[in-house]
Amino acid sequence: MSESNDTIVRKFIHLKKTRTGILETGIIEILFKKDVTIEPADIYELRKVNLQLSEGKPYGVLVTAEELTSFSKETRELLSSKEFMGLTIAKALVFDGLGQKLIGNFYLHVNKPHIKTRLFNDKKIIKIIEKKALANSKLID
Repeated sequence: MSESNDTIVRKFIHLKKTRTGILETGIIEILFKKDVTIEPADIYELRKVNLQLSEGKPYGVLVTAEELTSFSKETRELLSSKEFMGLTIAKALVFDGLGQKLIGNFYLHVNKPHIKTRLFNDKKIIKIIEKKALANSKLID
């Protein structure tokens, strides 16, 4: 996912299977790279990076994936669990095409993530996550 004109990424961290950045709004943007299978170990590594980027504060997540990215059953179960929720307050899955939409819907309806998660086909979703992040930060401060 590229930067838009109204959203600036402050820093990127490249891992083997992901590229992660924090937007000016404090939202963490995750891109899963193409032709990879995401396993639980990848998610634990990504979580450490997210906590560093968010400086230990609650955060929203904007997720995109390139072509032919897949998630193991164990990974989907881990990501949807209450125990793994941590500081994530909301998650937007942005899809690009019918295949990703079907996979996203499968995840939402079968794995039923504990974190508030929605599917979108447009990057404008950042505004919705920003509102949720602001509301939560007011409750925490």
